[in-house]
Amino acid sequence: MPRNQRLHLRGVVGVLLAAAFEPAARSLRTVDDLSLHADVQALTGVGRVARSTLSDALAKFDPQALAPLVAALQKQLPHLARLDPETAGLARRIVAADGSWFNLAGEVVHALHCARGNAGTQSRVRLNLQLDVDSFCPTDFDVSGDG
Repeated sequence: MPRNQRLHLRGVVGVLLAAAFEPAARSLRTVDDLSLHADVQALTGVGRVARSTLSDALAKFDPQALAPLVAALQKQLPHLARLDPETAGLARRIVAADGSWFNLAGEVVHALHCARGNAGTQSRVRLNLQLDVDSFCPTDFDVSGDG
């Protein structure tokens, strides 16, 4: 069996939890690097979570598989809403995130130039967006490019 087929739900959740608590883990590449840490390997049960493997796993991931985990956590914190309403609200909020590249017109004076393999230089920027799924409102975003 190929090594990348051993990543199960436990490994996906483990590496994503580790990345959630590591501010430097902002991309699949840095999550891949984080997966090499011994503590993260103990969480995932594998030696490395390659970015392509994690990407494939997330594409096939069924969020319903987390329902028992969420229910168990809610059972452990039954009075959270009374003790800390702000944290209780955060625990209920679902945030979707995406990072997309947008090509810019080459004539734009302030266009950013990014080398793209053999394709040469392209003028483009990346929009990183986090969206509250319930309200369909952005919770965070930034635009980045070459400098």
